[in-house]
Amino acid sequence: MNTPLFRLGVIQVTPAAQDYAIANGIDLLQILTRHEVGDAGDMDLSDKLANLDALLQGGRIFSSFNFGSGKVWIITEASRHHTTILLPSDY
Repeated sequence: MNTPLFRLGVIQVTPAAQDYAIANGIDLLQILTRHEVGDAGDMDLSDKLANLDALLQGGRIFSSFNFGSGKVWIITEASRHHTTILLPSDY
């Protein structure tokens, strides 16, 4: 499935997430694309089902990608006006 499932809106990256990505060779565009096509990364089944419900009902969509000892989160707001790439510590 490579078709975007929802709009991302304005994309923001926190400074900490940007620094972490650079330091660890993480391609933020690649994980953003995965998020946009419904790949929630390393979420458990109940969280993935919550994302499916959010697609149908218009809720927030959340993805988490594990990289070694760290994680990068992506959150698209229910309005689909903003998507933020962040670290858990930024939340």
